[in-house]
Parts: sequence; structure tokens; C-alpha cells
Amino acid sequence: MSFLRFPKLFPIVSQLEELPESHLKWAVQRGTALDTLFLEATTGVYKTIGEGLLNQQRGSLIDVNEDGVHHVTNGSYAYIAGKSNLESLIYDDYTRSGICRLSIAQQEFFKINVAFAFQKNSPLKPFIDKKILQMVESGLGIYWKKLYWPPSDGKCGKVKQSDTGPKSLSLIDLQGAFIILAIGSGIAFIVLLIERFPSFSTICKLIS
Repeated sequence: MSFLRFPKLFPIVSQLEELPESHLKWAVQRGTALDTLFLEATTGVYKTIGEGLLNQQRGSLIDVNEDGVHHVTNGSYAYIAGKSNLESLIYDDYTRSGICRLSIAQQEFFKINVAFAFQKNSPLKPFIDKKILQMVESGLGIYWKKLYWPPSDGKCGKVKQSDTGPKSLSLIDLQGAFIILAIGSGIAFIVLLIERFPSFSTICKLIS
């Protein structure tokens, strides 16, 4: 029943290099980093994607994310966008339609870092660096993601919350240290008995 109600969707392409060889067209949001990446590329698949966007034979530049979803659900399109945006869009589309109509390709590419810019020698930089490091080490970002990220419950295949990254330590994470401590304590106790009680050493020899 669960499988019939929430069937898993498998993407037509699994990586960017397969897109030009497929029957799909592609859409990219105008004014984003991906727009610049493809339109300014001079070689490889990025250039191929960019040329398709320029001549509009295989690609389209759109203004809002909702246009990308519309292209995918109403035609043979793939929408190229940030993974976090795609996960939210897939969940919103499932909420509206009640069925899983979208999926995400397996490959991830063009990973970028986000940072804050300060004036040179700004007194705020050491303070912000320290607080960001504390947030990462405490797992606060992962907690916020679980709290505010759209829940998928596994209904739409690849859409799922990622728990990768730093997290708070628990007793399970430290069980290896406790096992080593127990073994070391046991060996130390046996050595102590042998040294303090010669008769115990004799018994051990007889047993061996």
C-alpha cells in the first residue's frame, strides 16, 4: 500500500554530463551563480549547457523557481538549481498536488561556500569566527535544518534531510573509549593480583 501510494521516482539523468545527450531541455534561474557558471564557460559540459541557454534551443532562463517547477511538470525539462532549493520545491509541489511528480538527480556539482565580508582589520571578524565555529561544533546548524527543513518522510525518493556534518557526541559515539578502558582496567587488575599475591600467579601457571 505504501509503495503504491508513494512510488519512488528515479531521475531520467543521474549526472550533468548525461543531460545534453538526453531528450530533455534545461532551465536555469536568471541572475544566479549557476547562470554565470554556464554562460561564461568556455569548455566542457558547462559550455554546452550555456550555449543551450543562449540560443534557447535546448535551454531557458527563468526568473523565479516556480517557473522551473512549471517547466518540469508540464514539459520535457530539467531544472538546474541549488539542492536546498530543489528539496523545498519538491516538498511544496507534493504538498499542493498530493503526488510525487519530481525527483533529484544523484550527482552534485558546483559546490560553493558562503561567507561574511568585513572591512580589513574589523574587530567583528574574530568574534564572528568564534561564534560560527561554536555553532558548527555544537551541531546547531543541523538542529535548525531538522527544525525548519521541509519534512519529506521518504515520500518522494531522493528528497530527504541530510544529517551529514558535525553533531553533538553521545555515549554511543564514545563506547569504543569505554571498551578500551574496561580492557585496560581488567589487564591492570590481573597484573596487580599477580604482583601482590604470588599464590595467584601459581594458580595462573597451573591453569595455563
